[in-house]
Amino acid sequence: MHKLSIPELHSSRNLEQPALMAPSSALLTLPSLLFAFLLLLLLLLLLSPTVSSIPPPEILYPKQAVPTKSGYLPTNSSSSSLFFAFYEAQKPLTSPSSTPIILWLQGGPGCSSMIGHLFEFGPYLLSSHLHLLPNPFTWNRRFALLFIDSPIAAGFSHSSSPIPRDQNSIASNLYSALQSFLSSQPPFFRSRPLFLSGQSYGGKFVVSSARHILLQNQNPIVPPSLRINLAGISIGNGMIHPVVQIRVHAAAAYSFGLINERQRAKLEKMQEIKSYFLRDCT
Repeated sequence: MHKLSIPELHSSRNLEQPALMAPSSALLTLPSLLFAFLLLLLLLLLLSPTVSSIPPPEILYPKQAVPTKSGYLPTNSSSSSLFFAFYEAQKPLTSPSSTPIILWLQGGPGCSSMIGHLFEFGPYLLSSHLHLLPNPFTWNRRFALLFIDSPIAAGFSHSSSPIPRDQNSIASNLYSALQSFLSSQPPFFRSRPLFLSGQSYGGKFVVSSARHILLQNQNPIVPPSLRINLAGISIGNGMIHPVVQIRVHAAAAYSFGLINERQRAKLEKMQEIKSYFLRDCT
């Protein structure tokens, strides 16, 4: 094995030697500096958009993109709240009292639900030029969309108390926020079907929150007027039990013919290593 030698440092004598002066012919004179500055300024003016080419604010950020309601919802803790943005259905097929509401929970954990709103299926998408453009494939055409930044400290949600790190506390906070939202709406809102939806690590939030809602609906202390009409859940590419799911990746890939036996054996070893580090995420 070859050892890497450490290069010798320059001696202080070498460092103290005066730097060689450039010849006078290479020095920039004041007129040449002024010309270079004017040339750079001209290029910036030519390449940058003019004021007249910038669309007015009502085109960049149309009023239709403004949420029907938005703000903060209190949780179990008096020092924390969850940010929400609600969009009523644009062209529902049913009456307002029976138009479903989809509650979206982003993954991460810790990612803002505004990611799903502005880059996936919200009524308006954020373009590369930071313009809001109508989304022709938005879920908002037939259903109402409720985006909540959960858990606490995700996105615009905030708290001055310790951030909860277990699924029961996260679900309990979301339940309190959801109760606050429904209580602030007209009475018919509680009869509307509610679907919990999420992706990636949000799969854990969807499952734990749905379980918490069902348990509270069965709780005799909770009056019928405060029960939530949970109609179903939907999970895309969900991470529900990381250790269990990761351990079947190799078998699934092999059964679909994506890898051979040698690759499967190598992937299974990698799965065990990753499962070890994720043992506390179950």
